[in-house]
Amino acid sequence: MNDRIDPLFAASFRDALIAKVATESPARRRRPRVWLGAGFAGLLVITGAAGVATASFVAPPGTPTYQQLQSSVSGTFTGDGALKLGAPPEGANSIHFTITCQGEGNLELDGYGSIPCAANQPATRSGAVPLTLSQQSTVTITAEPGTKWSIEAAYSKKVITDLGVNAAGETYGSAGWAATPADEPDLIAATATNGKTGYIRREEEQEAVGGNLKTMEEVTEWMQNGVYEDHYIPVYQPDGETVIGEFLIAGQPRPN
Repeated sequence: MNDRIDPLFAASFRDALIAKVATESPARRRRPRVWLGAGFAGLLVITGAAGVATASFVAPPGTPTYQQLQSSVSGTFTGDGALKLGAPPEGANSIHFTITCQGEGNLELDGYGSIPCAANQPATRSGAVPLTLSQQSTVTITAEPGTKWSIEAAYSKKVITDLGVNAAGETYGSAGWAATPADEPDLIAATATNGKTGYIRREEEQEAVGGNLKTMEEVTEWMQNGVYEDHYIPVYQPDGETVIGEFLIAGQPRPN
């Protein structure tokens, strides 16, 4: 009996397993790997009649920039609210926003997701959403009744920056903007358990989440044990050789 997995099935299984892990285990979600944390959607480069101001964040290569194309519009709301921006200017492909919580409750922004307003969460969140046919001139937020919040938003142009390339020819940078795992750089921006920022190797991460299983026996063993275990992988400098820490991929809780 041939217990080897068909290559096409193996590839599909790997992608499905990684997606399942990302959904069920918050510690394994891809977004928290980014240096600047969840809710940060790129560097905002402001241009306009008032002059030019460039954000001073240090971000990994591949992080998009957002060029503001008009003056910001702001508003304060309690519960649901809609901020009207007017007609989009030429070249706009996104809306960049900053939301400030002024009370507790949950907010929901179409195209971005949930924004919890709580004492243990940042009061201010910045992000961006793509410009779509259904979201051309209004930013609409659904909020729990009584939740007070304010927003400042403007049309912007999203520009993808280039990934870095080290001496070994490996690409490095942010993976938060990749459409599929195959689009991710070889070395992915991440924060080590010691707080240092660096890069994890994509292949090592895939192996740590069961992405390189080849036989049904390996799959069975992984689903019975490996998926519940914590895995640590190295965090490198951009050269892909110098180790500066470890990145934790936490195992899923075992079912009762």
